[in-house]
Amino acid sequence: MTALQELQHLYDAEMWGIESPSHAKIRHIHLHLSKTLGKLAAFIEPADHQEYENQEVDYLSKADDLSPVVADLLMHCAQIANLVHGSMGEFLKTRYTQNAKRFAPDSAFSNFTEPLSFYLRAEQKSVKIVDDATDPIG
Repeated sequence: MTALQELQHLYDAEMWGIESPSHAKIRHIHLHLSKTLGKLAAFIEPADHQEYENQEVDYLSKADDLSPVVADLLMHCAQIANLVHGSMGEFLKTRYTQNAKRFAPDSAFSNFTEPLSFYLRAEQKSVKIVDDATDPIG
């Protein structure tokens, strides 16, 4: 995630025009997030009708349609984290812990003590150590 934030910083330096004051930047990011969430809603809304009518809903076949939405969400998260000089990984770890304490206090997520890159969720819901050099989460 650190790499994503660094890449976003470079992208913003070349292609994001609204930098100052910081309130103007976050306001503009909010506008882009609102547009992105609207795209997500436009994608999901017809599926909601399909499900209501007992028709199968197939999201896997729509991955290409969702790809730009997911990318935009990540970009704007990185922008906000950079704006406040924060770490997306630490923000996410904190949120996992907060949610786990509320909804699953016995889970491994309720007591994160290491950096996020230290953990990798395995298929059987266990937590295992990963090598930082090969860690895609970063």
